[in-house]
Amino acid sequence: MSRLLSRLILAGVMVIASPVIYGLLFVILDDTNITRADEVGLSVSTAIMVPLFTYCWIMIWRGQVDWVSRRKRSTGIAFAISAAIGLLIGLCFAAAYPREVEVGIIFGSMFWLFSWLASTAIVWRETAAERIARLGLNSNEVVVCLKCGYNLTGLREARCPECGEQYTLNELVGAAMERKKEFGD
Repeated sequence: MSRLLSRLILAGVMVIASPVIYGLLFVILDDTNITRADEVGLSVSTAIMVPLFTYCWIMIWRGQVDWVSRRKRSTGIAFAISAAIGLLIGLCFAAAYPREVEVGIIFGSMFWLFSWLASTAIVWRETAAERIARLGLNSNEVVVCLKCGYNLTGLREARCPECGEQYTLNELVGAAMERKKEFGD
């Protein structure tokens, strides 16, 4: 099994297991009378699960992400925005339905989770320049789209199936030769 497939399976298990762990944590807090109200128990469960899930998510994908300073900063901003979205959704729901505050906390937690997953997919995505550099380092024979970095090796036409950009053979060969010079081959 490849490392990527292992990460994908682990990420899927983590996403599925998180609500179960969240619920168990709430039940434990509720049964031990550490918290007197359901709202407090759910809030404490959320306060524990959010950093735990964030840490685990980063640990699963840390080897696949190029952690340049811009990406680190964007990840922090994505976390803050996701937390703000979850909090805002929870507060809005609690304000609209004051007798159902617990449901607002749960909805806020779910929205945080979905916005965090979506934002990391966007922030951690490999840029075209990173992809070209990665492919260029692995092989000098790789022909890539100059716009999106898609591997064009073996295609019968000089049109990228990923972004639709068309090239002449001279443009592609020239870019490949430039990459070859850049990497000292």
